[in-house]
Amino acid sequence: MKRRMNKRMATAALAGAMVLSMNGMSAFAAVTEFNLTKEVTTDGNTHAPNTAFSFTIEEGDASTFEGAVVSAGVKDGLTLDTANNFSFEVSASYTKTGKIKVDATKFTEPGVYHYLVTETKGTYNGVTYDVTPRHVCVYVVNGTDGYEVEAVKVVKDGEKDKADDLKIVNIY
Repeated sequence: MKRRMNKRMATAALAGAMVLSMNGMSAFAAVTEFNLTKEVTTDGNTHAPNTAFSFTIEEGDASTFEGAVVSAGVKDGLTLDTANNFSFEVSASYTKTGKIKVDATKFTEPGVYHYLVTETKGTYNGVTYDVTPRHVCVYVVNGTDGYEVEAVKVVKDGEKDKADDLKIVNIY
């Protein structure tokens, strides 16, 4: 009798756990921004260049990514945080990290949205700029209060590795 009661309690607990897991609540934190890291490498004896670096964000084309249909990005879905201008003073610090903001209110339906983030080629003498576009896929889902961004994946042209943050490296 006691064993039968334990089985019933275990079954009820399992059923309750299943119901709670299907309540539509998100098990992730919505993404509102991600890192854009700018790194300048040198021979170790050269100071970082005293210059600023700039980037563009464009809506990408509709395509497929990881087997999913990807929509073209929407206007202002991704924006650079202007608080960080990516200027490098002559110092020992060659890496700066800023933020790219993600605005979930700009999306009109769930899906995967494609953007291109590219460094603008500058004219500072001696800097080799990396102007290879980074493909940014923004995963939009239904949230509790509207649309939410579940994840952001970054892929460099010609590479298969995906990252959660964007990193652009220059040589000086």
